[in-house]
Amino acid sequence: MTPFVNNGFYTVGGKVFINKVEAILESEKTHKPVDFNFHDDSYGRFDWSKEPELTLEELYAVRARELRNTYDHLVLHFSGGTDSLNILETFIKNDILIDELFFRGPLGSAEKNENNISATNFYAECYFQSWPTAQWAKNTHYPNLIITGVDTIDYTFDYFKNPNWFETYKNSCFHGGNAWRCDWDELVPRYKSLADQGKKVVHILGLEKPILHMQDNQYYVRFLDKYRENHLGQRITNSELPLFVEPFYWAESTGPLVCKQAHTIKNVLKNNKLSLDNIQKNRDRGFHDWIASVIYNRTLPIRFKTNKPDWQRNEQDSFFFKDQHTEHFKNYKIGIEHFEKLIPEKWKHQHLLKPINSHTTLLDLLGVWSKSYCIGA
Repeated sequence: MTPFVNNGFYTVGGKVFINKVEAILESEKTHKPVDFNFHDDSYGRFDWSKEPELTLEELYAVRARELRNTYDHLVLHFSGGTDSLNILETFIKNDILIDELFFRGPLGSAEKNENNISATNFYAECYFQSWPTAQWAKNTHYPNLIITGVDTIDYTFDYFKNPNWFETYKNSCFHGGNAWRCDWDELVPRYKSLADQGKKVVHILGLEKPILHMQDNQYYVRFLDKYRENHLGQRITNSELPLFVEPFYWAESTGPLVCKQAHTIKNVLKNNKLSLDNIQKNRDRGFHDWIASVIYNRTLPIRFKTNKPDWQRNEQDSFFFKDQHTEHFKNYKIGIEHFEKLIPEKWKHQHLLKPINSHTTLLDLLGVWSKSYCIGA
């Protein structure tokens, strides 16, 4: 089942698709382009050229209250990084209740060594950053806060015990180790129980920082579908329970928030005579930290962080590819070979079309940009 919240979709010649692969195949058949609709109606009605009068902190608070007033049980997916840390701090500063902090991933693959900050040790952040910060929040602000951590390694291996997994797979993100990124009520039965009681459980994701570009000396902001595909996705199970997934920053209602962020970044670039191209030519940890320093007024510390994983190289899920003689790997490769034959070459990142090694995924699709919105010179 698709999440009930509109988090973007594709159109091809008037037909609507949630599944990117299906949209690509329709495009090949009809020779019409694939368009990525990301809140076109709501964002298209907003005047992006005018910087909102509210401060960023006020707009973050507006968003937090909106979520609190809409849902019964708020689950913040909490890596403890800059995006989710700013969300937690927003709730705390404004005395808004948050019910649960949740982190999941192949936790058992992480080396519990604070000196190992390589991208392959990405999930060590759960031990050294997520958990201690969550425990601090519980001890100091939210005594009834639920802290939930789930190791998804066994779930992932079990999923790929099925050699025909690809026949029902609905996503265009092919990271084997990240298959379980949307079926959280399967990982935590308590979410099912709450839904059965009529409670609306929302999963809040720290998605994402603004993406700016320039054209004819004007600044624009736009949205890339790969962020949606990598972090939201669709279910891989057959559950029929409602699943509410809300990006905190990139939601249908947050045009003013994103606009304010974009203008803030633009103003810093202009006031300091910085080149946008130079700033974001390498979208590495340094780039994300710089953007975060501009748009977040955080005080909570980041105790530990690894190098930023390259989500095309799939470094963070190196555990999945370590032993290529396993059942899960062999079945995964069968499915990837199926998609490689199905998807036209022009949609593939050509530099990744090589045998799988310990870090590299075999198939990664080109991204599709949303409409661009001008924020002025």
